Amino acid sequence: MPRNASRRKGSWLHIRDLVKVPDHLAKFEALLGQHGLPVTDIVCWHPNRHDSHEYTVSRFLRSCWTVMADQLEDLNQWWVRHGGKTPTWDLLCLGKVDGKPGIVLVEAKSHLGEMNSPKGKSKSNPRKSAENWTQIQGRMKDALTALGTTDADALSLGGKHYQFVNRLTWAHKLASDGLPVVLVYLGFTDDPCWPKEDQIASGSWRKAVASHAQGVLPNGFDDRAHEFGKGELWFRTVEMPVPDASLCRSRKSR
Repeated sequence: MPRNASRRKGSWLHIRDLVKVPDHLAKFEALLGQHGLPVTDIVCWHPNRHDSHEYTVSRFLRSCWTVMADQLEDLNQWWVRHGGKTPTWDLLCLGKVDGKPGIVLVEAKSHLGEMNSPKGKSKSNPRKSAENWTQIQGRMKDALTALGTTDADALSLGGKHYQFVNRLTWAHKLASDGLPVVLVYLGFTDDPCWPKEDQIASGSWRKAVASHAQGVLPNGFDDRAHEFGKGELWFRTVEMPVPDASLCRSRKSR
């Protein structure tokens, strides 16, 4: 993939490659287990080899866990009052978390530039867009307060922490509604699709995420599970070599 290509597609391509690898679920569960995450028996996931689209949480629950989707409030309305796009995820999995049915939310990155993903501008009705953004800010503020941080910059429109905070907000929401939730920041290391200075070097991902999250997440937040309501939230940074570097090199040469 050339340097001037979209800098947000690398992780999606690697996730697409990952779900095609034989025994990828067993390998993924084992990788999570190495990071102290009690995830087993994954029974449903998106994207998969039959559907490469990224799903929202609402769509995923409707596809894989209808009973739970019916029990939760309308998550789209919870996020945006007047309708609109809710966050899509690089990978969503349904399985057992600490022995109970739960959900794994995966945000993947293939290079350091993907960490800074500010909120885009809406082309919808300006009044409704402003009201939606006010509501989103309120959801994020509630989550950050519960997580133990009050960094005002994390709530700024277009700020570098926007995507990171909205991921935390959704994880916190699901945990508060009683689900065991695992939020994984997955870093694909030494990706030959990107210049050396942009790559996530092996062994550096946890430090890179901690640096990015400074002021947003309390120190040591990834040391244990956190209880919110009747649910629990685990947060981890996880490294993985690119699933198929040869495919990456072929894309870069195009």
